[in-house]
Amino acid sequence: MNPDLIAASSDIGGESNNDNLKELIKLKDKADMFSSTTGTPDDFIKALLSSLAVDSQQAGRMAINSEILITDTDNRRISASGVLMDEEMGNMVKFSQAYNAAARAITTLDAILDTTINRLGLVGR
Repeated sequence: MNPDLIAASSDIGGESNNDNLKELIKLKDKADMFSSTTGTPDDFIKALLSSLAVDSQQAGRMAINSEILITDTDNRRISASGVLMDEEMGNMVKFSQAYNAAARAITTLDAILDTTINRLGLVGR
């Protein structure tokens, strides 16, 4: 930025004249600049920054609350439709033991039939 390009003087070529700069500085303290509000431009900027800060904090809180709600909803959905690993492991052990018991019963029945058919018929030969 080149300071030589700032029009601080109202006279062309008047280097020591700083009337425009003085008028700009006066505007900073002008209380009736805005038609809808009262106060200086400095007050306006402060109010604007305060409002932006409050809105930013509220947006941050709303984002955090939304994340909490999403997580809670996901957890409820999973708990209603999902399965518990402990319950599934218990069922796996139960079905495995039932399969082993059924296999033993078939093996015992096979041994009984083998003895009945093959060994009882040898007496008459």
